[in-house]
Amino acid sequence: MTAFSTSLSAESKACSKNNNYRILLIFKNDKFVENKEYLRLFRENSVDGLLVCGARFNDNYREEAGKYNLLLINSHCEHYDSLSYIGHDNVAAARAITRDLISQGHRKIIYIGGSEEISIIRERFEGYKMALAEAGMPLRPELCFSGDIDRQAINRIAEEIAPGKLTADAIQCVSDGLALHCGYSLISRGYRIPEDIVITGGDRIEDEYAAMTDWKFPLPTFSLDSFHMGELAAEKLLQKINADNMPPIRALLPVELVYPQTVKNKFAHKALTMEGTSCPTRELIPV
Repeated sequence: MTAFSTSLSAESKACSKNNNYRILLIFKNDKFVENKEYLRLFRENSVDGLLVCGARFNDNYREEAGKYNLLLINSHCEHYDSLSYIGHDNVAAARAITRDLISQGHRKIIYIGGSEEISIIRERFEGYKMALAEAGMPLRPELCFSGDIDRQAINRIAEEIAPGKLTADAIQCVSDGLALHCGYSLISRGYRIPEDIVITGGDRIEDEYAAMTDWKFPLPTFSLDSFHMGELAAEKLLQKINADNMPPIRALLPVELVYPQTVKNKFAHKALTMEGTSCPTRELIPV
């Protein structure tokens, strides 16, 4: 179990236990949707509420799950107008990372994303595009990579960068995991990070990876508060259980930008801000 899932599970379980309700946290897989397991749990009165982590964009809970005490965490589906959702402000996080790169003079920023079936990935790409537009910079499709991004795909991108076929002065990765593989692939080809090229990530798993590997380069990233998300999700679901005809709950939590000491000459360690003040929990705005 990852640090993210452990912390999310611990906080949601503690909240539900203290209130004597049967709240189940499920890390969703394809069978969960195909077999409509969520409906069975409710119809058999096995749970009072359900927290679902890992929703895909094309999942369809709207028609049948909207009337039950179900809350999506961390990622959402496309049609969720009747569903409750709590996640992090991925748009603002990616936008802030890109804006900082641009402010430091970077103009050829490669973006490495992933499957757009996941709302988190869609939102972070949206943040990247927003920052480019604000700076008057065009979106360059040849610098953007999405789809099934694995180690082999990262190596192919690095092979394009190293000989100079694909010129870039920064690489913005959708997650720390991709950034880790990208950095090692470039280092093996003679690149120095951040002297030759800056790489950024997302999710703040640096500490977790550093414990397992010889971390060789600084990684600007952003940190997610999974403990708070799990606690808030359970609290809001309890409110929904105890209320009649409660409208859908939709909130985004702020994130924090994190820059290692070794790159503080390029970036300032600061809380994520939109206009100079910390991002509050706010209503979800579809992108």
